[in-house]
Amino acid sequence: MPRGGHKKMASKTFWNRGIIFLRSYSFFFLPLLAAAASSPASDDKYIIPDGELQNLLAVPTNLSSLSNSGSLVDFSTLFEAASETSFNAWIVAVRRALHQWPETAYNEYRTSALIHKLLKAMNVRVTTGWGTNTIGMSEEEAKIARARREGTGLVAEIGTGKEPCVALRADIDALPIFERTNVPFRSKVDGQMHACGHDVHTTMLLGAAALLKQLEPHMEGTIRLIFQPAEEGGGGALMMREEGVLTMAPPVEFIFGMHVAPALPTGELATRKGAMMAAATQFSINVKGRGGHGAVPHETIDPSPGVAAIVQGLYAIVARETSFTENTTGLISVTRIQGGTAFNVIPSEYFIGGTIRALDMAVMRNLQARVVELVENLAQAFRCQADVKYGSVSYVPLVNDPDATEFFIQTAAPASRSGRVGIADPTLGGEDFAFFLEDVPGTFAVIGIGSGAEHQLGHVPTNIPLHNPNFAVDERVLNRGAAVHAFTALRAFSFLASKKRNAGAAETRTTCEA
Repeated sequence: MPRGGHKKMASKTFWNRGIIFLRSYSFFFLPLLAAAASSPASDDKYIIPDGELQNLLAVPTNLSSLSNSGSLVDFSTLFEAASETSFNAWIVAVRRALHQWPETAYNEYRTSALIHKLLKAMNVRVTTGWGTNTIGMSEEEAKIARARREGTGLVAEIGTGKEPCVALRADIDALPIFERTNVPFRSKVDGQMHACGHDVHTTMLLGAAALLKQLEPHMEGTIRLIFQPAEEGGGGALMMREEGVLTMAPPVEFIFGMHVAPALPTGELATRKGAMMAAATQFSINVKGRGGHGAVPHETIDPSPGVAAIVQGLYAIVARETSFTENTTGLISVTRIQGGTAFNVIPSEYFIGGTIRALDMAVMRNLQARVVELVENLAQAFRCQADVKYGSVSYVPLVNDPDATEFFIQTAAPASRSGRVGIADPTLGGEDFAFFLEDVPGTFAVIGIGSGAEHQLGHVPTNIPLHNPNFAVDERVLNRGAAVHAFTALRAFSFLASKKRNAGAAETRTTCEA
Protein backbone atom coordinates (compact mmCIF):
# COMPACT_ATOMS: atom_id res chain seq x y z
CA MET A 1 0.00 0.00 0.00
CA PRO A 2 1.41 3.44 -0.88
CA ARG A 3 2.37 5.65 2.02
CA GLY A 4 0.36 8.81 2.43
CA GLY A 5 -1.14 9.35 5.84
CA HIS A 6 -4.63 8.40 6.85
CA LYS A 7 -6.26 8.84 3.45
CA LYS A 8 -4.60 5.71 2.10
CA MET A 9 -6.66 3.40 4.24
CA ALA A 10 -8.16 1.85 2.26
CA SER A 11 -8.79 -26.45 14.33
CA LYS A 12 -12.04 -25.11 13.01
CA THR A 13 -14.16 -24.80 16.15
CA PHE A 14 -11.89 -22.13 17.57
CA TRP A 15 -14.01 -19.22 16.35
CA ASN A 16 -17.41 -20.80 16.92
CA ARG A 17 -19.98 -20.93 19.73
CA GLY A 18 -20.67 -17.24 19.39
CA ILE A 19 -17.42 -16.53 21.19
CA ILE A 20 -15.40 -15.18 18.31
CA PHE A 21 -11.99 -14.48 19.75
CA LEU A 22 -11.87 -10.94 18.41
CA ARG A 23 -14.62 -8.46 18.01
CA SER A 24 -17.89 -10.33 17.70
CA TYR A 25 -19.44 -6.90 17.78
CA SER A 26 -18.83 -3.57 16.14
CA PHE A 27 -15.64 -3.58 18.06
CA PHE A 28 -13.34 -0.77 17.32
CA PHE A 29 -15.26 2.19 16.08
CA LEU A 30 -15.63 3.98 19.34
CA PRO A 31 -15.78 7.77 18.98
CA LEU A 32 -12.50 8.84 17.45
CA LEU A 33 -10.57 11.72 18.93
CA ALA A 34 -9.98 14.55 16.51
CA ALA A 35 -6.64 15.73 17.82
CA ALA A 36 -3.74 14.48 19.86
CA ALA A 37 -4.17 14.54 23.61
CA SER A 38 -2.42 17.51 25.11
CA SER A 39 -0.80 16.00 28.20
CA PRO A 40 2.27 13.79 27.97
CA ALA A 41 2.45 10.69 30.12
CA SER A 42 4.09 11.40 33.46
CA ASP A 43 4.97 9.06 36.30
CA ASP A 44 3.25 11.19 38.95
CA LYS A 45 -0.18 10.59 37.40
CA TYR A 46 -0.34 6.97 38.51
CA ILE A 47 -2.69 6.41 41.44
CA ILE A 48 -1.35 3.09 42.78
CA PRO A 49 -0.49 3.45 46.50
CA ASP A 50 3.23 3.78 47.15
CA GLY A 51 3.55 0.46 48.96
CA GLU A 52 1.84 -1.46 46.19
CA LEU A 53 3.84 0.37 43.52
CA GLN A 54 7.12 -0.52 45.20
CA ASN A 55 6.10 -4.18 45.20
CA LEU A 56 5.39 -4.00 41.48
CA LEU A 57 8.75 -2.38 40.83
CA ALA A 58 10.54 -5.23 42.61
CA VAL A 59 10.78 -7.18 39.35
CA PRO A 60 12.20 -10.71 39.77
CA THR A 61 15.45 -10.51 37.83
CA ASN A 62 17.52 -13.48 38.98
CA LEU A 63 15.39 -16.44 38.03
CA SER A 64 17.17 -19.66 38.89
CA SER A 65 15.72 -21.50 35.89
CA LEU A 66 17.58 -19.14 33.54
CA SER A 67 20.86 -18.97 35.41
CA ASN A 68 22.69 -21.23 32.95
CA SER A 69 20.66 -20.57 29.81
CA GLY A 70 21.80 -19.12 26.51
CA SER A 71 19.94 -17.57 23.59
CA LEU A 72 18.75 -21.01 22.38
CA VAL A 73 16.88 -21.70 25.61
CA ASP A 74 13.95 -24.06 25.07
CA PHE A 75 10.35 -23.20 25.89
CA SER A 76 10.09 -25.48 28.90
CA THR A 77 12.97 -23.64 30.57
CA LEU A 78 11.41 -20.24 29.87
CA PHE A 79 8.04 -21.44 31.12
CA GLU A 80 9.64 -22.88 34.24
CA ALA A 81 11.27 -19.51 34.92
CA ALA A 82 7.99 -17.67 34.34
CA SER A 83 6.29 -20.09 36.73
CA GLU A 84 8.69 -19.52 39.62
CA THR A 85 6.75 -18.36 42.67
CA SER A 86 8.19 -14.84 42.79
CA PHE A 87 7.70 -14.25 39.07
CA ASN A 88 4.17 -15.62 39.03
CA ALA A 89 3.13 -13.45 41.99
CA TRP A 90 4.66 -10.39 40.35
CA ILE A 91 3.08 -10.89 36.93
CA VAL A 92 -0.40 -11.42 38.44
CA ALA A 93 0.02 -8.26 40.54
CA VAL A 94 1.00 -6.23 37.47
CA ARG A 95 -2.02 -7.43 35.52
CA ARG A 96 -4.39 -6.60 38.38
CA ALA A 97 -2.92 -3.13 38.79
CA LEU A 98 -3.41 -2.43 35.10
CA HIS A 99 -6.92 -3.87 35.22
CA GLN A 100 -8.00 -1.57 38.05
CA TRP A 101 -7.02 1.60 36.21
CA PRO A 102 -8.18 1.21 32.59
CA GLU A 103 -7.82 4.08 30.13
CA THR A 104 -9.35 4.43 26.67
CA ALA A 105 -7.66 5.20 23.36
CA TYR A 106 -5.04 7.96 23.41
CA ASN A 107 -5.67 8.64 27.10
CA GLU A 108 -3.48 5.86 28.53
CA TYR A 109 -1.37 8.20 30.70
CA ARG A 110 -1.37 6.23 33.96
CA THR A 111 -0.92 2.99 32.03
CA SER A 112 2.03 4.40 30.09
CA ALA A 113 3.61 5.75 33.26
CA LEU A 114 3.43 2.38 35.01
CA ILE A 115 4.87 0.54 31.99
CA HIS A 116 7.69 3.08 31.90
CA LYS A 117 8.45 2.60 35.60
CA LEU A 118 8.47 -1.18 35.27
CA LEU A 119 10.80 -1.17 32.26
CA LYS A 120 13.17 1.22 34.01
CA ALA A 121 13.12 -1.06 37.06
CA MET A 122 14.32 -3.86 34.75
CA ASN A 123 17.09 -1.62 33.34
CA VAL A 124 15.53 -1.94 29.89
CA ARG A 125 16.18 0.81 27.36
CA VAL A 126 12.88 2.61 26.70
CA THR A 127 11.59 5.69 24.89
CA THR A 128 8.20 7.34 25.44
CA GLY A 129 5.92 9.69 23.52
CA TRP A 130 5.04 7.29 20.71
CA GLY A 131 1.64 6.99 19.05
CA THR A 132 0.55 10.61 18.81
CA ASN A 133 -3.03 10.89 17.60
CA THR A 134 -3.02 12.81 14.32
CA ILE A 135 -6.50 11.86 13.11
CA GLY A 136 -8.09 14.76 11.26
CA MET A 137 -4.85 16.74 10.99
CA SER A 138 -3.18 18.01 7.85
CA GLU A 139 0.25 16.61 7.01
CA GLU A 140 1.91 19.74 8.40
CA GLU A 141 -0.14 19.64 11.60
CA ALA A 142 0.64 15.96 12.02
CA LYS A 143 4.36 16.60 11.57
CA ILE A 144 4.32 19.24 14.31
CA ALA A 145 2.26 17.04 16.63
CA ARG A 146 4.61 14.08 16.21
CA ALA A 147 7.62 16.27 16.95
CA ARG A 148 6.17 17.07 20.39
CA ARG A 149 6.41 13.36 21.31
CA GLU A 150 3.34 13.44 23.55
CA GLY A 151 1.84 10.05 22.66
CA THR A 152 1.17 7.37 25.25
CA GLY A 153 3.01 4.59 23.44
CA LEU A 154 6.39 3.24 24.49
CA VAL A 155 9.18 1.42 22.66
CA ALA A 156 11.75 -0.65 24.53
CA GLU A 157 14.78 -2.58 23.29
CA ILE A 158 16.72 -5.51 24.67
CA GLY A 159 19.83 -6.93 23.03
CA THR A 160 22.75 -5.66 21.01
CA GLY A 161 21.07 -2.63 19.47
CA LYS A 162 22.10 -3.99 16.07
CA GLU A 163 20.54 -6.14 13.36
CA PRO A 164 18.71 -8.44 13.14
CA CYS A 165 15.74 -6.86 14.89
CA VAL A 166 12.63 -8.72 16.01
CA ALA A 167 9.56 -6.87 17.35
CA LEU A 168 6.91 -7.91 19.86
CA ARG A 169 3.75 -5.85 20.28
CA ALA A 170 1.08 -5.35 22.94
CA ASP A 171 -1.88 -2.95 22.88
CA ILE A 172 -2.52 -1.00 26.11
CA ASP A 173 -5.94 0.71 25.82
CA ALA A 174 -9.28 -0.18 27.41
CA LEU A 175 -12.95 0.17 26.45
CA PRO A 176 -15.80 2.49 27.56
CA ILE A 177 -17.68 -0.32 29.33
CA PHE A 178 -18.98 -0.55 32.92
CA GLU A 179 -17.43 -3.65 34.47
CA ARG A 180 -19.89 -6.07 36.06
CA THR A 181 -17.53 -8.72 37.38
CA ASN A 182 -17.22 -9.09 41.14
CA VAL A 183 -13.49 -9.73 41.23
CA PRO A 184 -11.70 -7.80 43.99
CA PHE A 185 -9.51 -6.01 41.45
CA ARG A 186 -12.37 -4.82 39.22
CA SER A 187 -12.08 -1.47 37.45
CA LYS A 188 -11.94 1.59 39.69
CA VAL A 189 -12.81 3.87 36.79
CA ASP A 190 -16.55 4.10 36.20
CA GLY A 191 -17.47 3.37 32.61
CA GLN A 192 -14.06 2.05 31.59
CA MET A 193 -12.89 -1.55 31.56
CA HIS A 194 -10.24 -3.83 30.14
CA ALA A 195 -12.90 -5.95 28.44
CA CYS A 196 -10.71 -7.02 25.52
CA GLY A 197 -7.72 -8.30 27.45
CA HIS A 198 -5.26 -5.55 26.63
CA ASP A 199 -4.19 -5.50 30.29
CA VAL A 200 -3.22 -9.15 29.77
CA HIS A 201 -1.38 -8.39 26.52
CA THR A 202 0.58 -5.61 28.22
CA THR A 203 1.41 -7.79 31.21
CA MET A 204 2.57 -10.71 29.06
CA LEU A 205 4.92 -8.41 27.14
CA LEU A 206 6.27 -6.93 30.38
CA GLY A 207 6.82 -10.48 31.60
CA ALA A 208 8.66 -11.28 28.39
CA ALA A 209 10.83 -8.21 28.95
CA ALA A 210 11.84 -9.49 32.37
CA LEU A 211 12.71 -12.92 30.97
CA LEU A 212 14.59 -11.55 27.98
CA LYS A 213 16.57 -9.06 30.03
CA GLN A 214 18.15 -11.93 31.95
CA LEU A 215 19.16 -13.52 28.63
CA GLU A 216 20.40 -10.28 27.05
CA PRO A 217 24.14 -11.12 27.25
CA HIS A 218 23.56 -14.12 24.97
CA MET A 219 21.49 -12.36 22.29
CA GLU A 220 22.68 -12.01 18.71
CA GLY A 221 20.41 -9.14 17.76
CA THR A 222 17.78 -6.74 19.08
CA ILE A 223 14.28 -7.39 20.40
CA ARG A 224 12.01 -4.34 20.18
CA LEU A 225 9.00 -4.21 22.48
CA ILE A 226 6.12 -2.07 21.19
CA PHE A 227 3.54 -0.93 23.74
CA GLN A 228 0.89 0.53 21.47
CA PRO A 229 -2.00 2.85 22.37
CA ALA A 230 -5.42 3.12 20.77
CA GLU A 231 -6.06 -0.24 19.15
CA GLU A 232 -9.76 0.20 19.93
CA GLY A 233 -10.68 2.65 17.22
CA GLY A 234 -7.79 5.03 16.93
CA GLY A 235 -5.41 3.12 14.69
CA GLY A 236 -2.54 3.47 17.15
CA ALA A 237 -0.47 0.96 15.18
CA LEU A 238 -0.72 3.19 12.12
CA MET A 239 0.37 6.22 14.14
CA MET A 240 3.44 4.40 15.45
CA ARG A 241 4.25 3.04 12.00
CA GLU A 242 4.14 6.55 10.56
CA GLU A 243 6.50 7.65 13.34
CA GLY A 244 9.04 5.05 12.22
CA VAL A 245 8.77 2.36 14.87
CA LEU A 246 9.50 -0.33 12.26
CA THR A 247 12.10 1.50 10.17
CA MET A 248 14.34 3.17 12.75
CA ALA A 249 17.72 1.52 13.25
CA PRO A 250 17.92 -1.37 13.48
CA PRO A 251 14.91 -1.94 11.19
CA VAL A 252 12.41 -4.61 12.20
CA GLU A 253 12.62 -7.81 10.11
CA PHE A 254 10.01 -9.91 11.92
CA ILE A 255 7.06 -8.93 14.14
CA PHE A 256 4.82 -10.97 16.42
CA GLY A 257 1.56 -10.11 18.19
CA MET A 258 -0.85 -12.10 20.30
CA HIS A 259 -4.46 -11.76 21.54
CA VAL A 260 -6.39 -13.59 24.23
CA ALA A 261 -9.14 -15.94 23.04
CA PRO A 262 -12.04 -16.79 25.39
CA ALA A 263 -13.22 -19.62 23.12
CA LEU A 264 -9.97 -21.57 23.47
CA PRO A 265 -8.83 -23.58 26.48
CA THR A 266 -6.31 -21.69 28.57
CA GLY A 267 -2.83 -21.85 27.04
CA GLU A 268 -3.92 -23.16 23.64
CA LEU A 269 -2.31 -21.35 20.68
CA ALA A 270 -3.79 -20.83 17.21
CA THR A 271 -3.03 -18.83 14.08
CA ARG A 272 -3.38 -19.12 10.30
CA LYS A 273 -1.48 -18.19 7.15
CA GLY A 274 -2.83 -15.38 5.01
CA ALA A 275 -5.91 -13.31 5.83
CA MET A 276 -6.87 -13.87 9.45
CA MET A 277 -8.88 -10.73 10.22
CA ALA A 278 -10.87 -8.30 8.14
CA ALA A 279 -10.49 -4.86 6.72
CA ALA A 280 -13.05 -2.65 8.45
CA THR A 281 -14.42 0.84 8.20
CA GLN A 282 -17.26 2.73 9.78
CA PHE A 283 -19.93 4.56 7.83
CA SER A 284 -22.22 7.45 8.74
CA ILE A 285 -25.34 8.16 6.70
CA ASN A 286 -27.49 11.28 7.06
CA VAL A 287 -30.93 11.08 5.46
CA LYS A 288 -32.77 14.41 5.22
CA GLY A 289 -36.43 15.05 4.46
CA ARG A 290 -38.86 17.67 5.77
CA GLY A 291 -40.41 17.13 9.17
CA GLY A 292 -43.83 18.03 10.47
CA HIS A 293 -46.80 16.91 12.51
CA GLY A 294 -47.43 13.19 12.72
CA ALA A 295 -51.07 13.77 11.78
CA VAL A 296 -50.29 15.29 8.38
CA PRO A 297 -47.52 13.21 6.76
CA HIS A 298 -48.68 14.37 3.33
CA GLU A 299 -47.42 17.85 4.23
CA THR A 300 -43.94 16.50 5.01
CA ILE A 301 -41.21 14.57 3.28
CA ASP A 302 -41.05 11.75 5.79
CA PRO A 303 -37.55 10.22 5.75
CA SER A 304 -38.66 7.16 7.76
CA PRO A 305 -39.70 4.97 4.79
CA GLY A 306 -36.47 5.86 3.02
CA VAL A 307 -34.44 4.92 6.09
CA ALA A 308 -36.22 1.56 6.32
CA ALA A 309 -35.53 0.90 2.64
CA ILE A 310 -31.89 1.87 3.02
CA VAL A 311 -31.33 -0.52 5.94
CA GLN A 312 -32.98 -3.36 4.04
CA GLY A 313 -30.97 -2.50 0.95
CA LEU A 314 -27.66 -2.48 2.82
CA TYR A 315 -28.26 -6.00 4.07
CA ALA A 316 -29.37 -7.11 0.60
CA ILE A 317 -26.00 -6.04 -0.84
CA VAL A 318 -24.23 -8.69 1.21
CA ALA A 319 -26.93 -11.32 0.79
CA ARG A 320 -27.23 -11.01 -2.98
CA GLU A 321 -23.94 -9.54 -4.24
CA THR A 322 -21.12 -11.27 -2.34
CA SER A 323 -20.09 -14.90 -2.28
CA PHE A 324 -19.47 -16.68 0.97
CA THR A 325 -16.09 -18.17 0.18
CA GLU A 326 -13.31 -17.54 2.65
CA ASN A 327 -11.63 -14.53 1.07
CA THR A 328 -14.48 -13.00 -0.95
CA THR A 329 -17.19 -12.56 1.66
CA GLY A 330 -18.08 -9.22 3.18
CA LEU A 331 -20.32 -7.89 5.91
CA ILE A 332 -22.37 -4.74 6.43
CA SER A 333 -23.75 -4.17 9.93
CA VAL A 334 -26.12 -1.33 10.81
CA THR A 335 -25.47 -0.59 14.47
CA ARG A 336 -27.10 2.80 15.04
CA ILE A 337 -30.31 4.45 13.85
CA GLN A 338 -31.23 7.79 15.38
CA GLY A 339 -34.04 10.18 14.54
CA GLY A 340 -36.87 12.10 16.11
CA THR A 341 -37.45 13.68 19.51
CA ALA A 342 -41.22 13.43 20.05
CA PHE A 343 -43.94 10.82 19.46
CA ASN A 344 -46.10 13.14 17.37
CA VAL A 345 -43.40 14.77 15.22
CA ILE A 346 -42.14 13.35 11.93
CA PRO A 347 -38.38 13.98 12.04
CA SER A 348 -36.58 15.97 9.40
CA GLU A 349 -33.43 13.88 9.57
CA TYR A 350 -32.13 10.43 10.47
CA PHE A 351 -28.66 9.16 11.23
CA ILE A 352 -27.62 5.62 10.30
CA GLY A 353 -24.27 4.23 11.42
CA GLY A 354 -22.45 0.94 11.12
CA THR A 355 -19.47 -0.93 9.77
CA ILE A 356 -18.33 -2.60 6.57
CA ARG A 357 -15.92 -5.53 6.76
CA ALA A 358 -14.16 -7.79 4.25
CA LEU A 359 -11.15 -10.08 4.15
CA ASP A 360 -10.08 -8.67 0.78
CA MET A 361 -9.56 -5.00 -0.09
CA ALA A 362 -11.14 -5.37 -3.55
CA VAL A 363 -14.33 -6.64 -1.90
CA MET A 364 -14.14 -3.79 0.62
CA ARG A 365 -13.84 -1.13 -2.09
CA ASN A 366 -16.75 -2.63 -4.02
CA LEU A 367 -18.95 -2.67 -0.91
CA GLN A 368 -18.10 0.94 -0.13
CA ALA A 369 -19.02 2.02 -3.66
CA ARG A 370 -22.27 0.05 -3.60
CA VAL A 371 -23.29 1.58 -0.25
CA VAL A 372 -22.95 5.08 -1.66
CA GLU A 373 -24.83 4.16 -4.84
CA LEU A 374 -27.68 2.45 -3.01
CA VAL A 375 -28.11 5.13 -0.33
CA GLU A 376 -28.19 8.03 -2.77
CA ASN A 377 -30.64 6.34 -5.13
CA LEU A 378 -33.02 5.08 -2.46
CA ALA A 379 -33.07 8.44 -0.73
CA GLN A 380 -33.96 10.09 -4.03
CA ALA A 381 -36.72 7.52 -4.60
CA PHE A 382 -38.32 8.67 -1.34
CA ARG A 383 -37.84 12.39 -2.16
CA CYS A 384 -35.03 12.72 0.39
CA GLN A 385 -31.38 13.66 0.30
CA ALA A 386 -28.62 11.52 1.76
CA ASP A 387 -24.86 11.55 2.11
CA VAL A 388 -22.43 8.83 3.14
CA LYS A 389 -19.20 9.41 5.02
CA TYR A 390 -16.53 6.88 5.94
CA GLY A 391 -14.30 6.93 9.02
CA SER A 392 -11.00 8.77 9.21
CA VAL A 393 -9.14 5.54 9.92
CA SER A 394 -10.10 2.36 8.10
CA TYR A 395 -8.39 -0.86 9.09
CA VAL A 396 -6.78 -3.06 6.45
CA PRO A 397 -6.99 -6.88 6.47
CA LEU A 398 -4.64 -8.62 8.86
CA VAL A 399 -2.59 -10.89 6.60
CA ASN A 400 -0.06 -13.21 8.22
CA ASP A 401 3.11 -13.84 6.24
CA PRO A 402 3.10 -17.53 5.17
CA ASP A 403 6.76 -18.21 5.96
CA ALA A 404 6.70 -16.38 9.28
CA THR A 405 3.51 -18.16 10.26
CA GLU A 406 4.88 -21.57 9.32
CA PHE A 407 7.91 -20.78 11.47
CA PHE A 408 5.61 -19.96 14.40
CA ILE A 409 3.41 -23.03 13.91
CA GLN A 410 6.43 -25.33 13.95
CA THR A 411 8.44 -23.52 16.61
CA ALA A 412 5.70 -22.70 19.11
CA ALA A 413 4.11 -26.16 19.20
CA PRO A 414 5.77 -26.99 22.56
CA ALA A 415 4.39 -23.70 23.93
CA SER A 416 0.77 -24.61 23.22
CA ARG A 417 -1.10 -26.52 25.91
CA SER A 418 -2.00 -29.30 23.47
CA GLY A 419 1.50 -29.54 22.01
CA ARG A 420 0.38 -28.14 18.66
CA VAL A 421 -0.55 -24.73 17.26
CA GLY A 422 -4.11 -24.87 15.98
CA ILE A 423 -5.28 -23.46 12.65
CA ALA A 424 -7.76 -20.69 13.31
CA ASP A 425 -10.67 -19.79 11.07
CA PRO A 426 -10.63 -16.23 9.69
CA THR A 427 -12.89 -13.69 11.36
CA LEU A 428 -14.51 -10.47 10.18
CA GLY A 429 -13.31 -8.68 13.28
CA GLY A 430 -10.54 -6.15 12.74
CA GLU A 431 -7.18 -5.53 14.38
CA ASP A 432 -4.75 -2.69 13.72
CA PHE A 433 -1.71 -4.96 14.07
CA ALA A 434 -2.50 -5.35 10.37
CA PHE A 435 -0.74 -2.04 9.70
CA PHE A 436 2.53 -3.48 11.01
CA LEU A 437 2.11 -6.62 8.90
CA GLU A 438 1.70 -4.48 5.77
CA ASP A 439 5.33 -3.40 6.10
CA VAL A 440 7.09 -6.25 7.91
CA PRO A 441 6.75 -10.05 7.68
CA GLY A 442 5.28 -11.51 10.82
CA THR A 443 2.38 -13.32 12.37
CA PHE A 444 -0.50 -12.72 14.75
CA ALA A 445 -1.70 -15.51 17.02
CA VAL A 446 -4.28 -16.11 19.73
CA ILE A 447 -3.85 -17.71 23.13
CA GLY A 448 -6.72 -19.28 25.02
CA ILE A 449 -8.03 -18.05 28.38
CA GLY A 450 -11.29 -20.00 28.56
CA SER A 451 -10.62 -22.59 31.27
CA GLY A 452 -10.77 -20.47 34.42
CA ALA A 453 -13.99 -21.91 35.85
CA GLU A 454 -12.86 -25.45 35.04
CA HIS A 455 -9.57 -24.89 36.83
CA GLN A 456 -10.85 -23.57 40.14
CA LEU A 457 -14.15 -23.95 41.96
CA GLY A 458 -15.79 -20.56 42.32
CA HIS A 459 -13.59 -18.94 39.66
CA VAL A 460 -15.56 -16.54 37.48
CA PRO A 461 -16.19 -17.91 33.97
CA THR A 462 -13.45 -16.93 31.53
CA ASN A 463 -15.09 -18.09 28.30
CA ILE A 464 -17.27 -14.98 28.10
CA PRO A 465 -16.88 -13.06 24.81
CA LEU A 466 -14.67 -10.03 24.44
CA HIS A 467 -16.20 -6.57 24.90
CA ASN A 468 -18.63 -7.95 27.46
CA PRO A 469 -19.00 -6.30 30.92
CA ASN A 470 -18.58 -9.74 32.51
CA PHE A 471 -15.40 -10.57 30.58
CA ALA A 472 -12.80 -12.21 32.82
CA VAL A 473 -9.41 -13.87 32.41
CA ASP A 474 -7.80 -17.09 33.55
CA GLU A 475 -4.58 -15.61 34.91
CA ARG A 476 -2.70 -18.86 34.33
CA VAL A 477 -2.24 -17.49 30.81
CA LEU A 478 0.11 -14.74 32.00
CA ASN A 479 3.31 -16.70 32.59
CA ARG A 480 2.73 -18.90 29.55
CA GLY A 481 2.07 -15.87 27.35
CA ALA A 482 5.22 -14.15 28.61
CA ALA A 483 7.24 -17.26 27.79
CA VAL A 484 5.61 -17.53 24.33
CA HIS A 485 6.62 -13.95 23.50
CA ALA A 486 10.19 -14.47 24.69
CA PHE A 487 10.59 -17.86 23.02
CA THR A 488 9.20 -16.64 19.68
CA ALA A 489 11.50 -13.62 19.64
CA LEU A 490 14.61 -15.61 20.48
CA ARG A 491 13.92 -18.31 17.89
CA ALA A 492 13.08 -15.67 15.28
CA PHE A 493 16.79 -14.79 15.10
CA SER A 494 17.48 -18.27 13.73
CA PHE A 495 14.50 -17.99 11.38
CA LEU A 496 15.83 -14.73 9.93
CA ALA A 497 19.34 -16.14 9.58
CA SER A 498 17.94 -19.15 7.72
CA LYS A 499 15.97 -16.87 5.38
CA LYS A 500 19.09 -14.91 4.56
CA ARG A 501 21.09 -18.07 3.87
CA ASN A 502 18.35 -19.39 1.58
CA ALA A 503 18.11 -16.05 -0.22
CA GLY A 504 21.88 -16.01 -0.71
CA ALA A 505 21.87 -19.56 -2.06
CA ALA A 506 19.05 -18.72 -4.47
CA GLU A 507 20.93 -15.66 -5.69
CA THR A 508 24.05 -17.74 -6.25
CA ARG A 509 22.11 -20.31 -8.29
CA THR A 510 20.55 -17.54 -10.38
CA THR A 511 23.97 -16.01 -11.05
CA CYS A 512 25.44 -19.37 -12.08
CA GLU A 513 22.54 -20.13 -14.40
CA ALA A 514 22.92 -16.73 -16.02
